[in-house]
Amino acid sequence: MSERLLGGCKCGAVRYEGTRLDAPMFRCHCRDCQHLTGSGHSEMMPLALEDFTITETCKT
Repeated sequence: MSERLLGGCKCGAVRYEGTRLDAPMFRCHCRDCQHLTGSGHSEMMPLALEDFTITETCKT
């Protein structure tokens, strides 16, 4: 399944798009992901690197 996805941050300052890989989504509960999200986990979906683009300005 290759599906084109569009997304971005909640404030809308950064937008991205890419193609989803044929791999399952997953949830990580490690300390790094907890600190990164400020919650107990992080949701992740693998995207194809060669097709991934950031379509708005990103400072970091």
